[in-house]
Amino acid sequence: MEDEQLTLLQLQEMIGGAVKEALPDLYWVSGEVSQISINSSGHCYIELVQTDVSSGRVLAKARAIIWRGRAEALLAYFRESAGSNPQKGMKMLLNVAVEYSAAWGLSLIVYDLDPRFTLGDIEKERQKTIRKLEEQGMFELNSSLELPLLPFRIAVVSAEGAAGYGDFLKHIRQSRWAGSIACTLFAAPMQGEACAAGIIDALSQVEEDEYDIAVIIRGGGSDMDLKPYDDYELALNVAQFPLPVFTGIGHDRDYHVIDMVAHSWFKTPTAVADFLIGMFENQWERLAELGARVSEAIAGRVNAQLWN
Repeated sequence: MEDEQLTLLQLQEMIGGAVKEALPDLYWVSGEVSQISINSSGHCYIELVQTDVSSGRVLAKARAIIWRGRAEALLAYFRESAGSNPQKGMKMLLNVAVEYSAAWGLSLIVYDLDPRFTLGDIEKERQKTIRKLEEQGMFELNSSLELPLLPFRIAVVSAEGAAGYGDFLKHIRQSRWAGSIACTLFAAPMQGEACAAGIIDALSQVEEDEYDIAVIIRGGGSDMDLKPYDDYELALNVAQFPLPVFTGIGHDRDYHVIDMVAHSWFKTPTAVADFLIGMFENQWERLAELGARVSEAIAGRVNAQLWN
């Protein structure tokens, strides 16, 4: 038996040789990013997982590496195509070689990637969310709520110091109705992993007080930055919110699932502010018109009395 003994290194080298012989080519492999980091040397390490759709149980896991020589170019290509770097939770399609190291075990060495796969998966999830909300009858709930004639108290969900929030406040404060419109900020992260949950939490705080409407605003961004606004749980909360919800997210080209289920959506934060100011202007014009009619009627009566 002693003659058949192998050292750990010998066994690992045998495994490495077998892997190299069995898998000599490059392979396109898809998986979800569960962790991603770039070390001080410029190498990019990605942990890929595949999970069971129904249970969420991890079925497979592997480490993928983009060596420094390729990392800068590949990540720049992905960023230019998708609008951001690869992030946790994204689905990616990578062209890899399979390597087995005695010291580090199995690794997938990345030679290329396809951002179109990631973008296609995001759109597929978006359409799935839309269909689910439609089946549940969520698209008309918030829009059926009655708007107050004059929304004096406005709950604003945004990030403190964000440009979009600043533009919104500037338009309100520069109008002649600045003293009539009270805006209260409920701060929330407006991008990243915590975005959807943070906005849901902010909306729950709004419910604890009395407001006329809720407004969700942020400036524009890349498709990846704005991905949370297609989140099912966030859209469900907006659809079922007891107050009318206005959204002003991104620029002209952006239209997200929460825009679809909100009471009213606008292209930009400043467009939301302009609409609110317009509500007050319209009521002022109506009052001025009514006042003119009353004055005309009174003058007519007075003249009639004088001439009779």
